[in-house]
Amino acid sequence: MTRTSDVISLFGGDDLSANPTLQRIESYWESLRAGRTVPLRADVDPHGLQGVLDSAFMLERIAPRVAQFRVAGRRFSEVMGMDLRGLPLSACFLPDARGPLGEATERLFSAPAILRGTFLSPSGFGRPALTADLVLLPLADSRGDITRAMGGIALSGRLGRTPRRFEIVGTALRQLRASDAPKGPGAEILRFRPR
Repeated sequence: MTRTSDVISLFGGDDLSANPTLQRIESYWESLRAGRTVPLRADVDPHGLQGVLDSAFMLERIAPRVAQFRVAGRRFSEVMGMDLRGLPLSACFLPDARGPLGEATERLFSAPAILRGTFLSPSGFGRPALTADLVLLPLADSRGDITRAMGGIALSGRLGRTPRRFEIVGTALRQLRASDAPKGPGAEILRFRPR
């Protein structure tokens, strides 16, 4: 096992941050940090996400390993075929992915860390294979506790029949500090394989 400075890959995967929609959401989040480890939820203004608002969403940590949707853009709601407000993030995933997703979500809030992932909704009757890239970015509440996350989804493929649920292809966590700078390619990664 190789120790890393800040990046842990839980399930392999390649560059999980190349999508322009997700880059824009993450760049906006970075602009809100202002030297802090994470920005405040109160700092987030939907106007800052113009052009990608339909792919953005907001989560709230409601228990260890569990976060629910507070707001979800049109893209994610279309994937599930319903309004996601009040539903847990895990509802968008197949049963085998929910445990590892819960572990990664807990690290997002407790470390805190940025969570990036690539997920696959397998093909089936009326459902062509659909890939989703996701980014989750922690936010602090008014007391300074990290209980919120801003996120974005980017889809590749035809939607087909809904709801669509995903399995994990790859995830990566990058632990945050107030002093950290953007990480370039070539950072060492600790890898684990799915069970």
